[in-house]
Amino acid sequence: LMNIFCNNKKPTLVFERYETVSAVKVGFMDSKLALPKLTFVAMQILTIMLGMWKLNSMGLLPTSHSDWLAFLDPKTPLEYAA
Repeated sequence: LMNIFCNNKKPTLVFERYETVSAVKVGFMDSKLALPKLTFVAMQILTIMLGMWKLNSMGLLPTSHSDWLAFLDPKTPLEYAA
């Protein structure tokens, strides 16, 4: 029962957040805090990109066809670490 209630509530929460953000967007560039806000957003994007690079370097991102399709054989690793 709780799961059904939560699933019915999610679309409402999304639209409420969109309405809140759209009202903030109007006065975003008019304030004195435009540069710090843009810096914050840029740093968050940089952090996400760094995390994606790190996950990709560890091989945790599904980047090959065999990661998505069950009937393909997985890639053979070039070397093994002990």
